[in-house]
Amino acid sequence: MALTSEGTAKIIGTLTSAFDSKNVPAKFTFATTADAFASGTAIDQADLAWWDTARNLAATSETHDLAGSLTDPFGATITMARVKGLYIKNNSTTVGETLKIGGGSNPFLLFDNASDIYELGPNGVFFIWEPSAAALPVTASTGDLLKIDSGAATFTYDIAIIGASA
Repeated sequence: MALTSEGTAKIIGTLTSAFDSKNVPAKFTFATTADAFASGTAIDQADLAWWDTARNLAATSETHDLAGSLTDPFGATITMARVKGLYIKNNSTTVGETLKIGGGSNPFLLFDNASDIYELGPNGVFFIWEPSAAALPVTASTGDLLKIDSGAATFTYDIAIIGASA
């Protein structure tokens, strides 16, 4: 089995202000060029992928085991040693319906320590693209669980994880 994948991030804006009786725009663009991964486990390579859309969280949390419980579309069990790309989108548009990403027991460390949690607001997107060979390490049994918590609300989210088996 072979995997090819690509990540792109972009923010574009225009700030307009009145100046000498005219609206003057100040435009900005920050964008990565599309970075592609070939199939493999070295720098700029990945060989595992898992994704799902409209995952329903009914006022609860769920934990994704990155080292042994996810399965690909062909039914093969995925055991990630490194995460190279992570995309999470909160599909709620209701104020206050946030996704808490991270924390929990045996957490996959997205941040500096196990108690760090990112709160993703309504219609928000959390995106990490790490092409290095080291990427974000997954440690089976002690650092492999990605917790997603909706608190007391019921709504859906989308998730995609690109990783390497070694």
